[in-house]
Amino acid sequence: MSLHQDEFKDEGLEFNLQPLKNREDIIYADERRIGQLLINIMQNSIRYTDKPGKVLWKVIKDNDKVTLSMSDSSPGLSEKKLKLIFDRLYRVDVSRNPKTGGTGLGLSISKSIVEAHDGQIWAKTSKLNGVEIIVEFPLLKSKLD
Repeated sequence: MSLHQDEFKDEGLEFNLQPLKNREDIIYADERRIGQLLINIMQNSIRYTDKPGKVLWKVIKDNDKVTLSMSDSSPGLSEKKLKLIFDRLYRVDVSRNPKTGGTGLGLSISKSIVEAHDGQIWAKTSKLNGVEIIVEFPLLKSKLD
């Protein structure tokens, strides 16, 4: 994600990352697809967060899963829209503005990637008054388990 920190800065967004402390915790994942997932979520945050703004990424291990959490600052979404943002072709901004309109595919593709990795993805209102996207992946079981 450090490669994209300059992109956040260029867009007037403060970027913070709280990584895992123990990097030995792993998930079974296709590196290319997980990269696409992270880029889709980051691009949404860059596109829709008011400038100046904040973006916070957290990575948390809890028992048998790893949780990625991306929170951004305003604007937020209504509960109804939060439930729809992963639907194919759903666009919060229905304008045809190429800067903010998007195609309505990024988060739908993200959901497919997460589900293909036996994970879950959802959105809620963030503590920064924007959107928080949460992704959970099961930890890879060791041979000793």
